[in-house]
Amino acid sequence: MFKLNANGVDALSAPAHSNRRDWKYFDEKLAELRVNDIENIIARGRILIEAHDELERGSYEATVKRHFDLSYARKLRIIAAHPVISNRAHVHALPPSVFTLYELTKLPAALLRETLNDGSINAKLERKDVARWRKGEGGKAAESSGVKSVQTCKAHLAVRRASRSLAGLRGRSVRRRR
Repeated sequence: MFKLNANGVDALSAPAHSNRRDWKYFDEKLAELRVNDIENIIARGRILIEAHDELERGSYEATVKRHFDLSYARKLRIIAAHPVISNRAHVHALPPSVFTLYELTKLPAALLRETLNDGSINAKLERKDVARWRKGEGGKAAESSGVKSVQTCKAHLAVRRASRSLAGLRGRSVRRRR
């Protein structure tokens, strides 16, 4: 017995991946989001994450290349997947540049939250400023927030993690690596 769908195709013999969207869907969505504002940058990244998951490798690359470079698409995916930057609550404070946002994803989350809260990250922030923070040179924004450098922040977080792990190891044997 055949069960025909609205298109007159046997629904039982339809391919297993019939609910997947094709490259045309993603191509259309990416074309709609051409304006470089924060919301569109994050939306493009989310669409690229979905396309990367759903499309075959060759189809994904061909779709992306119609709009931009593969490395640019990778940056968009990283921005969209970042828990702090992709948070809608911070959209008003972020710079509308993919490259600056990508540099911000390289900062530790604690430093990123702190600089967002104190206003050091704003729409006029440039990539070179973020690179200075990463190098540990600080700068006006990092000094005003009380953060000396990324290394200082990383060291502080490492100490906290170590103290937590030591607290969890009490009463347990420690395996040593050879």
